[in-house]
Amino acid sequence: ANFLGKKHSLTSFSLVEASVNKENKTLLSDALTTNKTIQKIRLRANALQLPAIIRNTKKVRTALSRVTHLDISFNTFPIQGAKVMSKFLEEPGCKLVSLIMSNNHFTTKGANALLPALKKNTSLQSLDMSCNWLNDKCAPVVIDMLQNNSTLLSFDLSKNKSLRASYLEEGQRSRWQYDEDEESGSRWKYVATDGGRAMIVKNALFDLTSLERLAECNHTCALKMSGRNLGNTHEETIRKINALEVSEAKKIRHKVVFALNVVKRDLYESCNFKELPLEMMPYLLEMLQQRLPPSDFPRRLKQRGDTTTLSRLYDAVNTWQTLPLLFARGPGKRQKKMAKKNSESRKRRKFGDEEDEDDDAWIPKGARKTGKYKQNPESGKWEYIPPPVY
Repeated sequence: ANFLGKKHSLTSFSLVEASVNKENKTLLSDALTTNKTIQKIRLRANALQLPAIIRNTKKVRTALSRVTHLDISFNTFPIQGAKVMSKFLEEPGCKLVSLIMSNNHFTTKGANALLPALKKNTSLQSLDMSCNWLNDKCAPVVIDMLQNNSTLLSFDLSKNKSLRASYLEEGQRSRWQYDEDEESGSRWKYVATDGGRAMIVKNALFDLTSLERLAECNHTCALKMSGRNLGNTHEETIRKINALEVSEAKKIRHKVVFALNVVKRDLYESCNFKELPLEMMPYLLEMLQQRLPPSDFPRRLKQRGDTTTLSRLYDAVNTWQTLPLLFARGPGKRQKKMAKKNSESRKRRKFGDEEDEDDDAWIPKGARKTGKYKQNPESGKWEYIPPPVY
């Protein structure tokens, strides 16, 4: 601790698998507070009760706001520690970019106390809360955080066994049910109740309520939960879309194409186009016809045999009252009018007039210009008949 307090040239500090008791924890906190250069701290498997070095005082929180990377995994993180960490993340001068909190026995109550602070934080880009004790009850606070945060790029919630994709209600035996009354589409319906993971995806990352809600979702955070598309969550596909190094507009474009052509075909209902500006219709048609290259889009996005056509969209908007206005306005390009050449009509010269240079070029309308072969009925031979002379 004395060494850390005096050595002002260090930029990182790592202490792995070394037990730290209560007294040494205080000394370590004081040393890291005194040091002004350390920006990366790694306290891994130290039998610490977190947040350990970040004590609940204004002085300590302000001094440690310079830290950019903090790894405090394989310790314990009670709810009181979550409240202290929440205040630390809400500090105006907080520069923390990466926070690793895996394997900390972190509970849903702790998540409910910590995650709301990220709505105000604008520096954190990577958060790891994997291998903890989170369950489906943490879904609402995760959804609220993702809807109000645009700077978090990576969020790991994997290996939280109680955070489920779906579950069966009492009395249900299967997640799929056969519907005999279904006339169009597949008769097998997914009837399982959405779990926490499905709720997070459908409400924060891939909301299919309408096209407008889909565009308003979070398109910056690559949320990792199971690494697979379980049930009807499409969580891994949405994670790969959000992880693309492209503009946010292109990510929205990918999600719209994916939603219209693969996931939810009833987005073609005409009621979804009532509030859509008329000027946006050509762009929507272009998106539906778009072929996504495999180089910048997740593999196996399109199902086998699924083709992108405009027939369903046409059926949906055919009854739209303002649709004819789209075509009444024309193609939107100015066409230059060409002046017609005043060509004098040629007249056939009368008998006795002087010859004209264009006499040979004059041919009556519908006249034969080339010769033809015709079979002689008497001899049976084919004879060439030249074109008539006018």
